[in-house]
Amino acid sequence: MRTIALASLACAAALAGCSQPRVPDDAQLTALLRGERSQANDAKARIEATAVTCLRTWAGDAKLAQNLPAEVQTDAAKKACREKLDPWFADATRNPQKFTFEEISQPAVVSRVMALYLARAAGGTGAPPPAVLTTTPPAPRPQGTVDLGAAGATLQQTEGVCQRVQQLATSQPANQRARRFADFCVRRVAQLRANMEQAVGRNDKDQLDKLAADAKRLGEIGENAAADKP
Repeated sequence: MRTIALASLACAAALAGCSQPRVPDDAQLTALLRGERSQANDAKARIEATAVTCLRTWAGDAKLAQNLPAEVQTDAAKKACREKLDPWFADATRNPQKFTFEEISQPAVVSRVMALYLARAAGGTGAPPPAVLTTTPPAPRPQGTVDLGAAGATLQQTEGVCQRVQQLATSQPANQRARRFADFCVRRVAQLRANMEQAVGRNDKDQLDKLAADAKRLGEIGENAAADKP
């Protein structure tokens, strides 16, 4: 009986060990979550900002979700962002170890993803990613703001990029490309929000998707401007 009991305990321990999520290293996280324009073999590639926000919403950790706008934490927004990341997890060049979304969205791993982003954002200046943890919470949205769903989440990330570009435009030494782009970025993102709210009012999903794509492109241009060396 004692032998059987010990064998049962050994089996249980083995099963428990198998159920433990694997922990990726920095190189594996970089390969999986690098920006779409980054080279596959770039060990210092910048982490995609939208991936950071998505993982924070899925981590199930209140501290990691602190200061995230409500619109990126809705079930629809979480579902949409995960669907965008699923092909990356299925891509053998990005994820040869076949890490699962559940493994990468563990709070400890997400904290490391955020640290990698911060270390490499804007050419290593440590500027925060969109909706990242800050000491000052964002200003509350006006009452009656239209819920833009997944498109609003994309726009929120671009707004964060534009704010960072503005900061770099006034830094010393100034980032000249950021200085030229900053005012346009802020004006354009405000226009996109207004147009998105109108599209929601018309229930025009196709137009909303087009505006979300425009917002994403604007954010990418802003990221490139922010990455320029002064």
